[in-house]
Amino acid sequence: NIDAATINLQFDLYESVFEIKNLNFETGKYEIQSKYFKELENLILLLKEQNKINIEIAGHTDSIGNDKANQILSEKRAISVKAYLVKNLIDSKRITCMGYGEKQPVESNKTEKGREKNRRIEIRILK
Repeated sequence: NIDAATINLQFDLYESVFEIKNLNFETGKYEIQSKYFKELENLILLLKEQNKINIEIAGHTDSIGNDKANQILSEKRAISVKAYLVKNLIDSKRITCMGYGEKQPVESNKTEKGREKNRRIEIRILK
């Protein structure tokens, strides 16, 4: 299920952030694994119900590899999720994609489990 977590970002741009539980990526990859389609279906239902909501899809990576490559990879991860949503009839004008590279880890990059959690997508509800 999709959990809402309100978060105070210094710019206060976001109403709330949905972290799609465990929508993580394999190292160096940006293809969505089919086991995450159910989570994305829940997001699609939410976006169809709440058709005034605009979102930012935030892509993230772990710290393996160089900064520039991780920046590009995080952008590709966000774009792959946007493509999935658009394919499922969500208006592309409602979706902004941002790649944050390795700059916003949620876990330590010192362990494999932590790195896996950092290779993620967050859905941020825009104000």
